[in-house]
Amino acid sequence: MRLRSIPLSAWIGILGIAIAIFAAIFADFIAPYGEGEIVGDIWLPMGGDFLLGTDNSGRDIAAQIFYGARISLHHDQRRAGGQHFVFLARHDPEFYRRRHRRRG
Repeated sequence: MRLRSIPLSAWIGILGIAIAIFAAIFADFIAPYGEGEIVGDIWLPMGGDFLLGTDNSGRDIAAQIFYGARISLHHDQRRAGGQHFVFLARHDPEFYRRRHRRRG
């Protein structure tokens, strides 16, 4: 497949996933505050010390997004691993028997 034949919408999706992966890997360095750290008053507007403002508990919304990307990708990775196990169990009849063979 040639790179020029990939649709624009696919490139936009690839870019979004790449940004999420980057944010997940470097969340500790990018996020100005900790994940659940209360840093200000409630509902502070965007700008100044808070890129996207604060939520109803006074936590920085930008930090929550960066750390949320990490949690989301970790969940997706675990889900994909579970689907791989189910696929093997359903399509390889010997898989379950080999895995649960009695030893002794």
